[in-house]
Amino acid sequence: MPAEGEKKSMEEFMDALEDFFCSPKFTTALGEFLSQHGDELEFVPPEETQPLKNHDIFMRYQDLVEQQLTSFLGERGLRAQEVFEACASAQAAGDAGFRTCVDYLLACTEYESFMQLAADHVHLREYEAEPGSLDDYELPPADDEDEGGRAVVPLDEGGEEEEELAAAAAGGNGSA
Repeated sequence: MPAEGEKKSMEEFMDALEDFFCSPKFTTALGEFLSQHGDELEFVPPEETQPLKNHDIFMRYQDLVEQQLTSFLGERGLRAQEVFEACASAQAAGDAGFRTCVDYLLACTEYESFMQLAADHVHLREYEAEPGSLDDYELPPADDEDEGGRAVVPLDEGGEEEEELAAAAAGGNGSA
């Protein structure tokens, strides 16, 4: 069992690693890579023979992550093995707070995890709206709004006070 100081140090490291994997620098590089190569992948069931081009793209993904991690590790004086051990510990502990970095690193070391990450990216991209397609779309008024977007407050029927308020709002004096 790790000592309290080691546990805190591990948590700080995992927080920094998670921040790195969620940074615009990394997510942009990953998004561009998957956008460029996602359509080249052939998604077949894992138990079937995998196309060689898929493995080639997987290896290029490994290179991308390694390049991105090099500066992160250098800043902290760490080796890649230490990162993988920290992620394995976080995963074994069931710590969902570090899920993004663990997912990206698993995708770097396990072919099936990479293919799942790529499939998720491709499916997300397929469901995105085309640019400009919603520019002229207007939401219908809510049940408590009129056509002008103003709030509508229902009045109780037959109440004299409500009739006076409604008449005053309409420009009348409320007297019959």
